Amino acid sequence: GLGVDFAVLGPVCPTQTHPAAHPLGWPEFTALRHESPLPVYALGGLTGLALNQAIQQGAQGIAVMRGLEDWAEEKIPSHLCGQESV
Repeated sequence: GLGVDFAVLGPVCPTQTHPAAHPLGWPEFTALRHESPLPVYALGGLTGLALNQAIQQGAQGIAVMRGLEDWAEEKIPSHLCGQESV
């Protein structure tokens, strides 16, 4: 095997990082995710606010490059960042 622990699948939504890429959308993400024996993280055009939706669609979580700015005023659970809150 390849020795990988997880997969990243996307883009789920339109993204500024890769504007020419065709977004999968949640239905296609979910269908592809169910074909993987690995935990799958959603990527592409997502923000911290999409975390719950991603988990509901079967994702292990989200991977972002630019998508946490909108989450700056939200409290991030301490178990995710190793401190009380951010």
